[in-house]
Amino acid sequence: MVQNVLIPFYEDPTTDAADYQLLTQLATAYSDIPVYAVLNPSSGPGTAASAAYVAAVKLLKAAGITVVGYINTYVEETKAFVPTETILQQITNWLGWYGIADIFFDNVQTTNVALYQQLSTAVRTNGGTPIGNPGVNVPATFIGIFATNFIFEGPITQSMPVPPAGFPPSNFGVIIYAAPGVFLVSGKTYGWYYTTSNGLPNPYTGIPLLQATLQAIEATQ
Repeated sequence: MVQNVLIPFYEDPTTDAADYQLLTQLATAYSDIPVYAVLNPSSGPGTAASAAYVAAVKLLKAAGITVVGYINTYVEETKAFVPTETILQQITNWLGWYGIADIFFDNVQTTNVALYQQLSTAVRTNGGTPIGNPGVNVPATFIGIFATNFIFEGPITQSMPVPPAGFPPSNFGVIIYAAPGVFLVSGKTYGWYYTTSNGLPNPYTGIPLLQATLQAIEATQ
């Protein structure tokens, strides 16, 4: 079972250039492991194309990394969905500004099946892969809307859910933070994976455990 590594790479290429270089070096060194990097200029593609991000996307792609665009779908503070038209425009902007068709949908609410079917269809129409991040387990009826669902995003001290039975591991992923070291989840359960030693308030600064993670995955293949 191949394990994919998806990195919430929410870093600014103008101030965090060293991390971009490190990521490309590691992806090149472990080219047999699929690496995905989610970029997030401003809770999505932002309001206009950024020359720095255009260059960063080219850099990552040249290293064999699949670059994924971030889009938030639900505002937790207000308990409201982001307007569908806004999300669809962001999908268009990711593709038009950066050539990114693959999309990482954050704060997915599995009760709104119709919305996510519409968004997934829009991504697939562009030739992209839709990825969902509900951060919690999903009902069996929700599986298939996205290429995969990240059913856990939290500290290593929390229990990770067991996915619904009868589906391949490629349907499920986990994002683990505040880990004291590499915590490799069995590829028999989850096909997508990321772990970092960073914790709250922002776990996604730097990639401190990425090299050790790639080494551990390579050793199991």
